[in-house]
Amino acid sequence: MKDRRAELASLQAATSAVLRRRLILIGVSAAVVVATLIFLQKKKTSGGGPVVADRTVEQAQLALPELDQALLQQVRDGTLAEQVALEPEPFAHVVKYAPSLLPALLQRLNEPAFPFAADPAGAAALRGQPYRMRGLLLEGELLNRTADSPAEYWTAVRTDDGREFLHVSVLQPEYPFVKGDYVLADGYFYKHHSRLVGGERKTLPLFVGRELQMSMKTLEPATAPDPLVLAQIEDPHITEDLPVDAAAMWHLANVARTLRGQPEQLERAFASAPWLDVPLLAALNDTPEAYRGAPIRVGGILSRGDTWPAGENPLREAAYSEAWIANSTFGDVRVMLRTPGRFDFDRVQGTWEYRGWFQQMWSYETAKGDRFRVPVFVFADARPLVGKTPAMVGQMTTVLLVIGAVMAVLLFVLVRRDRARANATEKHVLERRKRLRQKDA
Repeated sequence: MKDRRAELASLQAATSAVLRRRLILIGVSAAVVVATLIFLQKKKTSGGGPVVADRTVEQAQLALPELDQALLQQVRDGTLAEQVALEPEPFAHVVKYAPSLLPALLQRLNEPAFPFAADPAGAAALRGQPYRMRGLLLEGELLNRTADSPAEYWTAVRTDDGREFLHVSVLQPEYPFVKGDYVLADGYFYKHHSRLVGGERKTLPLFVGRELQMSMKTLEPATAPDPLVLAQIEDPHITEDLPVDAAAMWHLANVARTLRGQPEQLERAFASAPWLDVPLLAALNDTPEAYRGAPIRVGGILSRGDTWPAGENPLREAAYSEAWIANSTFGDVRVMLRTPGRFDFDRVQGTWEYRGWFQQMWSYETAKGDRFRVPVFVFADARPLVGKTPAMVGQMTTVLLVIGAVMAVLLFVLVRRDRARANATEKHVLERRKRLRQKDA
């Protein structure tokens, strides 16, 4: 009798152990599937919020030299005789400090514009103040005002609204300017100065600055890519090192910034836009010129995000942001995306969708010496993928779901089979015991 009880107990223990193992296997498999799905499609509680984060900076003391205002009070421009003259000591003082008027200072000062419409009689209150102007170069010449003074570059410039001014660069230009160039002129206002311009005597505001720079006109808002602008792009071969086309980038950035402020039109622009997948990636690489300005959705995980100083540009943006997107279906290839302004990469977690326009293919070499040719996009906005997935990510999710479902069904069948076998065995043992008891009786 004891042997029979031990046999039954051993059988029950073995059956319980098998069930436990099956249940543990089901739990582990389910956890793996769920964890993988969360990794591929991480949900965010909010899909809104601004795309570009205009971070405010505490106003620390800027490295802007303070001119001697007492000395500048000697400057006069009330009469024609005073307007013709250049007071030697005050002018030399402004020339001395002009090289320290760096472009970044005017940018941090939000590009102060000179009040051309102000009463010239109030010019004294403006002396020594820094301003930023842009316009068409009317004429320019290197001039030595005295025998022992270094050459200065004197120019006359006309702004977009028809205002004219004089500018003195204390540093000689690195390359020759010609009439009609569009220039950037930062400078301290000195006085209203009378001088011959184009053979005609004119009294104009005079500014003294570090150097004249090339610039470009401000772009008018655009809502669609211009094929004439994009037709100028040159796509480098994978062996070539060429910069990304700046003019095309700022043109598409203009479209992106404009439509960013027009959500309904932005939605229409991307209503039928395809996802970037492997076949489309190959097509872009083969014939990039056929896809210039095409609206395309890029899905993936942020590999790297940076914000760079923009320099002089037609959107007057202080910076642009650059993202490198990874997608498992693309292998080692990363996708470059840019957008005007400062994008808040800190909030990009998981898989995101970037809606942008294809610009060009670009080649580069990694630190390991490998070369890649990758697509460049300019994107308008980005949002976490909630309920929407790019094509290849969706396929991977479907495959995992199918695998998980098959595993669950298989394990369920195995558990049911083992349980049925255990019940049958237990019933057989009980019936055998009953027969033996009846026989002994």
